[in-house]
Amino acid sequence: MNNTNKKSFIKNVITLITGSVLAQLISLIGLILLQRYFYGPEDFAPFRLFFEFTAIFAGISALRLESAIVLESDNKNAKGLFIICLKLIVIISIVSLFSFFIFSFFNKGINDLAKDFRIVLLVPLTVISIGLFQVFNSWFTRLESYKLMSVNKVIQNSVNVCSQLIFGFLKLNYLGLILGRFIGFVVANLNFLLNYFKKGNSPTINTNDQKNLIKKHKDFIFFTTPGFFIGNLINFIFLALFIDYYGNHFGGQIAASVQYLGISIAIISSSFSQVYFKEITKIKTKKELKSTYTYWFIRLGVLGLIGSIGLQFIPDSFIVFFLGEKWSGLIDIMQIMALWMAVMFISSSLSYIYIKLGKQKQTLILDIIHLLMVLIGMNWIHESYKSPITTLWFFTIIQLLFYVIAIFAAYYFIAGYKDEINIDTKKTEL
Repeated sequence: MNNTNKKSFIKNVITLITGSVLAQLISLIGLILLQRYFYGPEDFAPFRLFFEFTAIFAGISALRLESAIVLESDNKNAKGLFIICLKLIVIISIVSLFSFFIFSFFNKGINDLAKDFRIVLLVPLTVISIGLFQVFNSWFTRLESYKLMSVNKVIQNSVNVCSQLIFGFLKLNYLGLILGRFIGFVVANLNFLLNYFKKGNSPTINTNDQKNLIKKHKDFIFFTTPGFFIGNLINFIFLALFIDYYGNHFGGQIAASVQYLGISIAIISSSFSQVYFKEITKIKTKKELKSTYTYWFIRLGVLGLIGSIGLQFIPDSFIVFFLGEKWSGLIDIMQIMALWMAVMFISSSLSYIYIKLGKQKQTLILDIIHLLMVLIGMNWIHESYKSPITTLWFFTIIQLLFYVIAIFAAYYFIAGYKDEINIDTKKTEL
């Protein structure tokens, strides 16, 4: 990465991180208030379980074709992909509703949620809201509207926290947490929609052209989509099994740990990955691709290491002081989970490298192995020890192993990457 590109890259990342820091700070303050005054672990367990379930379908609601919007060089094709994504989101939201009822027969936590009609109604609506948010993010990443995306993060989290606090005052239990977050996504999408029309639109394309676009980007559908599905399914299974095995109290502490650590990771990871994806689409040579990957791998690695080590020195009394006695033991769980989430932070921030390299099929195979390791391993450890902390440590080891492999496998695939030939340059030479 040359100095000019590096400065532009860093400027765009800082723009997004500025909004992300403010947005996550709002989330952090709101989370502390919510946990101290309104909600205990028993409320956070079903709240996070609901969103981990909807994330399974929201993550694949556009069959990952939103990533192709960033890759497309032709504006007309990008607009066509945008329209295709909107149609797919509606279809997948309906699938999510039926799946919710099917899951309720096999999982006690989902079964309890399914008894509330309001929760059932929110399942497809939440999938649509999160799916739209992802598609809009890809669209505005393509336009390099990083300031807008940064501001919208602040809007989303502000509305989210305010809504959850209001519902907390109204004593609406975990439903208030779910509704508050849903409202945050709705407002953020409305802001994106207004700016979408302000930016102007390229001409629409016909049905046949849309079919050709789907064929062109079929790897996203056949390989990237199943990979994201499995990744989000693992997150859901992880929480669902801990709730089933050890109850809502321990499951709620797991859920809160995910949220706190997720806030820390989201400050940099989501902002970085959006700009990183846009930048690596411009890279044409193996040498520059490897250099860029290594450059950011080292720097993200240092940040992850500092964060995970620093967390180990926070005492339980610190958490109890801010959140109350009911959250005692939360820091012990966070300290274990921070070990693998720090490595996940590096891997997820750089994961778009696999799309650039066209290695979606290979990552899908890794994801399937990952899922089997989690399902078989967690069940075996639970049956053997009946200990929540032992099970959590085993899950941490599995996660560490998977994400380390994912990070270093990229070097193997980069080594096989063929430099792209600049067509205009080639014509000139001829």
